[in-house]
Amino acid sequence: MKKLILTLLLALLQLTTLVWSAEPFIWRQTPDAAPMIFPRKDHQTKEAAIEEYFDKVHQTKSISSLIDQSEIQELLVNNSLPYKKGVYSDIAGINTKKPRFIVVTNELRELYAPPYGKRIANVIKRLESLGAEVFVLPVVHDLILNIQEAKEFRAKLVEIFDAQLVLGGADIDPYLYGEKRTYA
Repeated sequence: MKKLILTLLLALLQLTTLVWSAEPFIWRQTPDAAPMIFPRKDHQTKEAAIEEYFDKVHQTKSISSLIDQSEIQELLVNNSLPYKKGVYSDIAGINTKKPRFIVVTNELRELYAPPYGKRIANVIKRLESLGAEVFVLPVVHDLILNIQEAKEFRAKLVEIFDAQLVLGGADIDPYLYGEKRTYA
């Protein structure tokens, strides 16, 4: 009986591991846009993951308010941020001979090529001039993941990248780190 219970518990553990899997992939919206790291759930295509991310950006009130505070507001089409299919690739293609940097952003404008993503383009250019291979982790990158998937996804990023650089700005919306807005 104990053996049967142990076997069932192991099977359940394997099943939950499958449910919580989120793999990183690279998305470049346009040839001159920064290479972005996004999560993709096991059952999703890369295209579906990007589509779900943009849908969630618009559905989440506190995040969609970031659009109103940014110059990317002029990009809106039917009150939605447009995006292009772009080019997708796997993390396995990352050059392992160079130090791998992931730059964490806090602004939606970084999803786009210059002039909107000019700040991130400058950071990438500087790090690449120092010999690094640079990728961008966009604002609320884990929006499509549940808590366990997000935790697993971050653990994978720690394994893949040698360093991370977190960009600041005028202010970071407290929603992004689980706090209430105090307007302080």
